[in-house]
Amino acid sequence: MGDSAAAWTYLGALPNNVTRPMNGGGVGSGLNNRVSFISCLPIFPLTVNRGYWMSPAAVAGAFCFAGYGLDSTNTFTNSHLFFLQAAVSVSESKHVTGYIAPQTGFHFIQALERGDGTRDVQYAGQTQNKFFEVLAWQ
Repeated sequence: MGDSAAAWTYLGALPNNVTRPMNGGGVGSGLNNRVSFISCLPIFPLTVNRGYWMSPAAVAGAFCFAGYGLDSTNTFTNSHLFFLQAAVSVSESKHVTGYIAPQTGFHFIQALERGDGTRDVQYAGQTQNKFFEVLAWQ
């Protein structure tokens, strides 16, 4: 699964020092970056893979996060921090991979993003071949 948007900007003018659903202003209000599931027997852990591309503002000290949250739209279960030590224009393509203990009942895994609170961040969706997958192993 991937976001159908080519790219979107996490605006620094908004209160962007909070964790929120990835591309929350896009089609589906971020729900297009969510995997929902029902588990009847809590036997197998889940493997979560989240691929993403992000580019913070070209300012020394700018940073941003991307990752995912279990049953949360504002708290990371696993994330990656991208921090610029120098004022350069650079993009990063990464994968966050993690494991979630066996669960029972209805749950969701939400792709999340967070800026540094003052600067814009550019994120890319499916056009950059980024994905979101959840695997249950036996």
